Amino acid sequence: PYSPTSIYNGKLYFSDPNGRHHILSMDTKTCQIVNYYDSNSYLTLIDNNYAYYIDLDKQYSLVRLNTSNKTLELLYGEKGNKVVNYNVYGNKIFFQVESTDGMTGLYRMNIDGTQIETIAIGNITNIHCTSKYTFFQYYEDQGVLYRVSTSGADTSVEQITIK
Repeated sequence: PYSPTSIYNGKLYFSDPNGRHHILSMDTKTCQIVNYYDSNSYLTLIDNNYAYYIDLDKQYSLVRLNTSNKTLELLYGEKGNKVVNYNVYGNKIFFQVESTDGMTGLYRMNIDGTQIETIAIGNITNIHCTSKYTFFQYYEDQGVLYRVSTSGADTSVEQITIK
């Protein structure tokens, strides 16, 4: 029943699907699963000494945990908005927000939570990052693919035609 969402230094990391959704880790050599951090998490991702996750106790806010000193930082948490998906690549986070104020969409920010930019408004799905582009689709029309620069200053969205 586990959904491993991150592999880092020979361990799988994931949010426990039972109970309080603590962050668990599994050693790939021994298959031993241990409680890594007490939280109410969803979609845990470990990257460069940080654990990123959606904090269910903080109304679906996006947070990151410094794995060295266990300091928790709120990256995005606006009242009435829920982060439902995200992807970290390099120094950027792309995240999908469900909003009650008409601002449901795809956003981009720095990994420290600064410089939030709107990428696309609408119900977004399938966020995938590469070094050059981040690809996504609108939930209502998953037959069309879109891309935006992963880390450049340009946030214009381009529709991709696959031939």
